[in-house]
Amino acid sequence: NKFQFYDYSAKIIFKPNLKSTFTFTGLSIDNNLNYNYKIASDSVSNQEMNILNNGYSFNWNKKYSDSFSHTILFYYSIYDFNYLKKNSVLSSSNFEAFKKLNRIINSGAEFNFTSVLNKKMSLDYGMQFSGNDISHLFNSYNQDIGIVLNSNHLYSTVLSGYSNYVFKIRKWYTEFGVRYSYYSKLNAQTIEPRVFIQNKISKSFIVQFSYERKNQQMSQVIENVANDLSLENYIWVLGDNKKYPIQKGNQFSAELIYKNNNWLLDLDAYYKTIDGITSFNFGFFNQNDNQTNTGNGFTKGVDFFIQKISKSWRTSFTYCLQDSKNRFENINNHNYFKSNSNIAHAVNFNVNKNWNKFSAALGWFWHTGKPYSIIENDGTTSSFNKNELSNYHRMDLSIDYTFSTKKTHFKTGFSIYNLYNQKSLLSKEYERKYSSFSDFSNARYEKQEYYSLGFTPNMFLKISF
Repeated sequence: NKFQFYDYSAKIIFKPNLKSTFTFTGLSIDNNLNYNYKIASDSVSNQEMNILNNGYSFNWNKKYSDSFSHTILFYYSIYDFNYLKKNSVLSSSNFEAFKKLNRIINSGAEFNFTSVLNKKMSLDYGMQFSGNDISHLFNSYNQDIGIVLNSNHLYSTVLSGYSNYVFKIRKWYTEFGVRYSYYSKLNAQTIEPRVFIQNKISKSFIVQFSYERKNQQMSQVIENVANDLSLENYIWVLGDNKKYPIQKGNQFSAELIYKNNNWLLDLDAYYKTIDGITSFNFGFFNQNDNQTNTGNGFTKGVDFFIQKISKSWRTSFTYCLQDSKNRFENINNHNYFKSNSNIAHAVNFNVNKNWNKFSAALGWFWHTGKPYSIIENDGTTSSFNKNELSNYHRMDLSIDYTFSTKKTHFKTGFSIYNLYNQKSLLSKEYERKYSSFSDFSNARYEKQEYYSLGFTPNMFLKISF
């Protein structure tokens, strides 16, 4: 089994004078996985996955005066995802295979301007132009037959204009903004208002409220055909206002912040709604089981954070309460059920200590189990995310040491992931089988369970000169 990855990045900054800055950046990331394992004494499975990201950008920032500046950006990026899974019987020519491809080419230009009207007011405004070329393919085949389960290729351009007004007076800070977008492929328009209001009640207390509406033509679609080693069970698609609508979201939040004597308390409540989410289930020959289902969802919750800082210590505690649900056409009688990422309760506790050239950090993480569905032998779903995995918890530790010579700086240390070797069940998933022709019309599933890493030590050395 082989898993390897690399990333290269480069950045060039040129300042011809004090008012102008030119920046060029490039990034390349490549992940490769080749995983083999025995299913039984006479069969093997192989999964290959490759993810490639390349991106480039050019940025020009210029400040003409204290009251006017601009930022101009040009960018290009490409994302390639290639996944293949194959199960073979060693003593015969029987096999089943599943392929998934996803490619995204994204390019565009942005022209952003800032005008300072006076000490209390400023205005941000500009135009943005982007193009998206997105394609995907799902293909399943065995020794008898091959079927294209789903495929699509779309291209669209988006032209946007925005303005954001900032106003400061005494203890109040406010932002009012609006964004307009036109989508060429859909011949559609969207308007996104945004509001942010903050009030400094005293030196220690701050209260703030916000609302924003967002629209996204490119979105992630969940698919449940192959388990993908629990790494990638989604693809990116481009909206077409038919199978793949524009995602529309609203978010409300209220936050209370307290700062005093190296204490920080932050209480944040939020409510989000989203329309236009999409899920694949691949009904094949069952005409009553649509391949693509659209739906909507919501997420509401409360985040509480407390931190204490001293000269050599820093401790923090976080508690998160969340309720996230979705519903889809033709699924679960169009009733809401928990989203795959819903975690009702989560706790995070951290301690950091510095002394001389040493530093150490200890973190403990706990959360309730994620939801999962149960699929019966006949392929029907008896529950939609009504069951939950066991609670998850682990402890991490890291220690490092820093020292220097005249021209070189060194930092070395070690870390331990899952200090007390807790074995946690991360997910239960159902892999659909395609060993024979009948499997295409009569669903057959095999349950897979995935567990967390155990006690995992790491060592590092960093040299700067």
